[in-house]
Amino acid sequence: MPDKFIIFARRLYGLGEHMLRSFMAHSCLTNAAALSFTSLLAIVPLAAIGLAILTAFPGFAGVGDAMTGFVLNNFTPDANTAIQQTFRTLVSNANHLTGFGVVFLIFTSGLLLFEVEAAFSEIWGENEKRPLTTRLMTFWTLMTLGPVLIGVAFSVSTSYFTGLLTGKGVAAQSASLLEQLLPVTLELIGFTLVYKLLPCSVVSLRHALAGGAIATLLFELLHVGFGVYIRNFAAYDAIYGALSALPVFLIWTYLSWAVILFGGVVTAELPGYANHNDHS
Repeated sequence: MPDKFIIFARRLYGLGEHMLRSFMAHSCLTNAAALSFTSLLAIVPLAAIGLAILTAFPGFAGVGDAMTGFVLNNFTPDANTAIQQTFRTLVSNANHLTGFGVVFLIFTSGLLLFEVEAAFSEIWGENEKRPLTTRLMTFWTLMTLGPVLIGVAFSVSTSYFTGLLTGKGVAAQSASLLEQLLPVTLELIGFTLVYKLLPCSVVSLRHALAGGAIATLLFELLHVGFGVYIRNFAAYDAIYGALSALPVFLIWTYLSWAVILFGGVVTAELPGYANHNDHS
């Protein structure tokens, strides 16, 4: 038994070392920095487009605001309310744009998706790009159908949890547990779909799920650790004053993209690493 544990630990260490070397070799930290900058331009347009699509359906009345609160509470540093308030204000302002402003929103949103695809192409070692029409159709589907599917899932799950939470005993406790697991489940599904659909290469669902699981674990650790750091050690409010949300958001976005790209590295490297171990 101890020998098997030692062998497993060595293989796990070797796997982690291999993934970390690949992560650095593919300039993932540099790409994460570039994606963080683009995110400053694109994250508000993406949110505005998603909410605009949701509000176009009468059945989703109120779901958009509830979903925004859910995302901000679970996927941003919970210690920094300035980020949440600033984000809500910017999205509200973006919803009043017309004409050229809407075109700019779509352009900046597409720019982020193009950069993500380019970063994934470097990780997967793909030199050939998909036809422009195929890429545009994929991105447009993600930007339009994605918010609708998320809205449906959020609306159904919210109604389900509300019904259970009003009950008593085991049902209410189960609903509370499921409600806590919902953000993690959405992260896992989202990361898995990104690693499955965005790369130009054909990715098996098994490897995409493995990369999604690693990214979800790292993102949850980042969420907790960054929140603790902001609450106890950072002094951005004293240094930057009203602008304190900007450096916090930049650092958070940079680390988040690093996690996403590391999950992509895991997804891309697993098939080759497994074959290498089988032959060695």
